[in-house]
Amino acid sequence: MVVEFLIAAASEPEPWRKKEGDVICARPAGRPWGKKERTAGLIVRARGISLEDALSLAGPHYDGGVVSAKRRHAIPLEEIRAGWLPGMDLSRVRDRSDDYQPLLSAGVVVDFSEPVAVCFDKRRGRFKYEARRRP
Repeated sequence: MVVEFLIAAASEPEPWRKKEGDVICARPAGRPWGKKERTAGLIVRARGISLEDALSLAGPHYDGGVVSAKRRHAIPLEEIRAGWLPGMDLSRVRDRSDDYQPLLSAGVVVDFSEPVAVCFDKRRGRFKYEARRRP
């Protein structure tokens, strides 16, 4: 199955709000994204991960039944640029007025079944999933 993640393109000023690279949502690939979503974040298409696991990356972290972190996982933009699209313009990704989706335009699909770290678990301070770098 191929899924798509929406990754936060820029951090919000409030400490409890999204940070750059946070996984905002996940869904099956192929459905159209709205303009607001396309300008607010970077869409990352991925395979080698189930929809259930992908959805869990967008969820909060719970401590004793209480949400302690609104967004637990992140896919750092620098990791994406370094591993899959070295020419990706991060200033355009961060520009909320620019509908810039370089990974979709280049046809990049991140493969979570291969061993290269990509998805950072902020709670544990380490990478959770591995993904194959683009050849």
